[in-house]
Amino acid sequence: MAETNVADALIEYLSSRGVVNIFGVLAHTSFAIGDAIARRPHMKFINAQHEGGAGNMALGYARATKKAGGLSGVRWRWSNQYSHVLGASS
Repeated sequence: MAETNVADALIEYLSSRGVVNIFGVLAHTSFAIGDAIARRPHMKFINAQHEGGAGNMALGYARATKKAGGLSGVRWRWSNQYSHVLGASS
């Protein structure tokens, strides 16, 4: 049986929910997420230079397309960005 890590489980769940674009900042703490996205050719990671910019990109994507945009962060204090993206995609 193949091992599944948390990053693969998270990205697989997002994929099952129709998320194809993940916005964020890829840093050493999130390389596993980048690897998990890279193993799914239908998904794309859009890199930002700042976490706030990634949140705004995901929010704009969600509002413009009426589809959920995934948001990946390197910090755990992202409640504002996540709540805005979730609100836009509902």
